[in-house]
Amino acid sequence: MSQLGLHPLKQLNNGDLDLVLLALPYPSTGVVMNSFYKDQFYFAQHKDSQLNKQVLDADYSNLDDHTLLLLEDGHCMRDHALSACHLERSEKINAFSASSLHTLVQMVNNDLGVTFLPEMAIASGILNNTDITLSELADKNNNYREIGFAWRIQSNRTDEFEQLFTLVKQQIAHLLPVNE
Repeated sequence: MSQLGLHPLKQLNNGDLDLVLLALPYPSTGVVMNSFYKDQFYFAQHKDSQLNKQVLDADYSNLDDHTLLLLEDGHCMRDHALSACHLERSEKINAFSASSLHTLVQMVNNDLGVTFLPEMAIASGILNNTDITLSELADKNNNYREIGFAWRIQSNRTDEFEQLFTLVKQQIAHLLPVNE
């Protein structure tokens, strides 16, 4: 039985889980990580935002201070979004953070700031009935996080996991756009 509150990779290393689906990169040792999908990030803002009238620098350095809304510290998507946008100036980040993606979307929809959203969330309809517009990030080569499987290196089920990985990778194109 898995222990509540432990990160899935910790549960994997403890032997509580055999296979984990997660967003990568995620630091870990003793596990195989295979990515089957590149989940592209998009810049999201309210349709009436003042930012719609200006061209943002590729590194978002001309974004107004305290404008960027993100998930709470410790959330892997926060780290992935910051990496994808190459933001180096922390004063751009609003001190108030969201505990969920839905809360983040509502904050942007109320024009409290801007954010970065992953394609998987957008494809799920999270922006339905909102006034949020999307823009592609400037760096088209590094504007994503990867989605994949992880399993223990010493697992005796490696062949099964590799078969499942291949099947999922083949089928993912039917569910989401593939970004290669």
